Amino acid sequence: SCSTTRQSAIPFSGSIEGVRVIKPSDSKRIASSFIGPCNSEDELLPIENKITDKNLEKGGKRTYIPPGYTTIKPETGINLYSEAELMQQTIVLKQYAVENNYDTEYAFLINMSLKSGRKRFYVVNLKTMTIENSALVAHGRGDERFTFAKEFSNAPGSNCTSLGRYKIGKSYTGQFGLAFKLSGLDNSNSNAYKRFVVLHAMGCISYEETDMPICQSEGCPAVSPQFLEEIKPLIDGRVKPMLLWIFDSNPSAKSKK
Repeated sequence: SCSTTRQSAIPFSGSIEGVRVIKPSDSKRIASSFIGPCNSEDELLPIENKITDKNLEKGGKRTYIPPGYTTIKPETGINLYSEAELMQQTIVLKQYAVENNYDTEYAFLINMSLKSGRKRFYVVNLKTMTIENSALVAHGRGDERFTFAKEFSNAPGSNCTSLGRYKIGKSYTGQFGLAFKLSGLDNSNSNAYKRFVVLHAMGCISYEETDMPICQSEGCPAVSPQFLEEIKPLIDGRVKPMLLWIFDSNPSAKSKK
């Protein structure tokens, strides 16, 4: 489960001060046939540029929330995030890309302050500073079977999303099909590689927005299969590695270690 030690904010000069931690509800969770993604994923050996289909992420817990239950226990989060605010985050990320020799044409940003049914995964053109695509993306369930609030952690076995900047690796075939390895670049996500936090798809995630919470992962930013196929050529076509930034736009939010 997630540790209780607090961690400092993401270490660079953007407009994000930290991430909010809300204790998960102790309500009973109901299981069904939706499958989550990777577990703590200790099985993958850290072999740079040599990830094969033998290195498979483990399956996650089955999670499902009945429609009526969502009216009793709503998911926390906001419904809207302005493009102007996102561009402020993009400027910070682009500067980091320039200074650290990453791709300066495209980047991905994920704002976890939004509800999971909103398109909170953004494909941003760093040349034109415009959003070219967006999608739903799962967050980690933490120590709950299904959580209506979000916890963030870098701890192995926490099943939590880790905030921070990531380097996107090359594509490979894993247990969930097409996937991209992620390497954490900040103290807040430094364990991402050994946790086997990867970018991959889950069939239970819709391509379109929904008023209901989507299925959750065990730490991976999972998207719909259709969307992952859309962004694959973009990732594979880069000469330099792309950046992904997972953040929470709530300025009063805190992160667990």
